[in-house]
Amino acid sequence: MVKVNVTPQAEQYLSRKIGDQKAVIRIFVDNEDCGCTGGIPALRLIDEPGKRDTVVESNALSLTMHQSGESYFDDDELTLSTDDIGSSLRLSSASQYYSRSIRVLDGRKALI
Repeated sequence: MVKVNVTPQAEQYLSRKIGDQKAVIRIFVDNEDCGCTGGIPALRLIDEPGKRDTVVESNALSLTMHQSGESYFDDDELTLSTDDIGSSLRLSSASQYYSRSIRVLDGRKALI
């Protein structure tokens, strides 16, 4: 089971993206139009977890992971942080960076 440690800076970054509307944050591997093998990690703001989502243990936020992404992350503890100036999100583990610039997509129904 994956665990995600969210730094205070990343929590603030995502809080600004979420705004006043409730959201669950889904970690998923986006392979649409990326031209890469296996896809790239991304975050999607959703209203509630889907049938194929599992709850991810986190120190700060309500996170889920789409079932298709579970095999992508081989470590059991990930860190979601920001770059030095707080302009983008990073997802890493003790052994690697999964992405230095995580996309945050908003899929909440009230905004569609």
